[in-house]
Amino acid sequence: MKNNLKKFIAFVFIAVLLCLNIMPVMAEETTVDNSQEVVDGIVAFNLEKSKTTNINEWINSELVANPAGGGEWYVLALSQNGKYNFSSYESALKQYLKNNKVSSASSRLKFALTLSAIGSTDSYIYTVLNEAIGKQGIMSYVYGLHLINNGYTSQQITKAEIINKILSFQLDDGGFAIYGAYGDVDVTSMTVQAVAEYYKTNTNVKTAVDKAVEFLSKSQNDDGTFNSYGVKNPESGAQVLVALSSLNINPLTDDRFIKNNATILDGIKIFMLQNKSFSHTLGGEYSSNATTQVFYSLVALNRIKQNKSAFYILDNCNVKGLEIPTSSTVTSSSSSNNENIQVGIANNSVANENTLNSEKSTTTSSVVNSSAVNSENNETTSNNSINSQLNSNEIKSDDKNTEPKISYKIIITIVILVLAAITCVLMFVFKRKEPKHYLLVVVIAALLIALTFILNIQSVDEFQNSAKINKPNAIGSVTITVNCNTLKNELDNTEILPQTKWPIEKGDTAYDVLFEALTTNKIHFETSGLSDNIYVEGINNIYEFSYGELSGWLYFVNGETPPMSISKYELAPNDKIEVLYTTSMGEDLK
Repeated sequence: MKNNLKKFIAFVFIAVLLCLNIMPVMAEETTVDNSQEVVDGIVAFNLEKSKTTNINEWINSELVANPAGGGEWYVLALSQNGKYNFSSYESALKQYLKNNKVSSASSRLKFALTLSAIGSTDSYIYTVLNEAIGKQGIMSYVYGLHLINNGYTSQQITKAEIINKILSFQLDDGGFAIYGAYGDVDVTSMTVQAVAEYYKTNTNVKTAVDKAVEFLSKSQNDDGTFNSYGVKNPESGAQVLVALSSLNINPLTDDRFIKNNATILDGIKIFMLQNKSFSHTLGGEYSSNATTQVFYSLVALNRIKQNKSAFYILDNCNVKGLEIPTSSTVTSSSSSNNENIQVGIANNSVANENTLNSEKSTTTSSVVNSSAVNSENNETTSNNSINSQLNSNEIKSDDKNTEPKISYKIIITIVILVLAAITCVLMFVFKRKEPKHYLLVVVIAALLIALTFILNIQSVDEFQNSAKINKPNAIGSVTITVNCNTLKNELDNTEILPQTKWPIEKGDTAYDVLFEALTTNKIHFETSGLSDNIYVEGINNIYEFSYGELSGWLYFVNGETPPMSISKYELAPNDKIEVLYTTSMGEDLK
């Protein structure tokens, strides 16, 4: 009996040991299979959307038709995930670059990177290497370093100088950002992706990356997701996947990135829609930006599982064949450090790409919505001059945009008189000639007209415009400004809401004041997200990405960019709120 008991205990002990050794492997294999299913699902979604039957057809139809509007990221990912013919796409992208002036340094570097990924040797790459690196803040250094990492050289800046400059952007919390004093998940991840090649050989890079990875780990939510500008989104998780993959870290098995048994992939899949595409916000609609970023992040993940190079170390790059333009053909298309991005480059930047994306459970104010910028390029903005009206508690509509309206009371009166006249004519036709009948019609019409002028009937717009903010428990007031001064060269009127005093009660957020001010003034306003994760997408019919992939709305309180959603930031008396439009992720607001 004792021998049987010992055998049983030994059997159980061995079984436990086997489970401890086998289970992690099984979990990893399941995760790998799961990630490939997501990749296949996104491909199937795009094939159905483009009405094609295979990837080459998809490339030659939809991606060729939209070479610079987000398709470039699919092309880059596909070039790192298989063997495809990109000749038609290369021709389309080169034609686009020839016909369109792309002022954004980051965008130009991105297109050069895409050309490199498909094996192009076009001289555009050489020109961009020598004109664009460092011309638009941290992201122009990041994209420039990706090119340098593939064997290219620049005559204007060395690899060491680029690395040192990138490291100089690191903030006290270990993260990196385009703007402000707090790290941003997307920008931190994209920075790590660029410097990861030097983690083992450069002690300064190792120190910076270790701090950045710790920042990313602390930034992960309990459900495996990440936030950018206070908003949960799949793009941020995708960028972390690419960053960790670049360091040869399996993000699905590393304990630092598993919270409550939820991995980064689990967090990303929360945003998956039934058709296998992805939304930018929970419960939102299809986002091309989110779907694209998830796709290439999983390509990056699968590359390390196949012992291949990092995502941005390009398989098809042809450095030796690079064409160098002659002096007679070289034309400088670079611009100053304060470049503006041209209209027509769609997508959440692959500013995030993130994102700052986004799409959509829309409410307006005469329907209302909200915005922030999220990103593969998450870059931000700065203030221009603001007209001060600190002593005014009311918001005045711009007279230029206001057309005189006929009073609804006059219209109703005319309608009543017309109906009364028609009634009298009909009575005459049907030979009802008694005076009392006509008198009755006149009395009824008179009563209706009197009621029209006595009752104060208002349309929704008139009610909102005339409504007074009633805050009996106000603890003070703040000021709020909304403008798009960065678009002075594009628009005649860039002041959407002059600097205005607004009362607040305890617990009021920056979003509450923005909502009240814009709604009262009948200014168009669109948001996505719910509750404490509201994201401003458009104001006054100006949307994120309307003026380039790094464009969107940012908010500032007392000159700082808070590391949270606008609907989370609680106000204090005398706070100064500024909601500003950026075309380069805040670089143009400095």
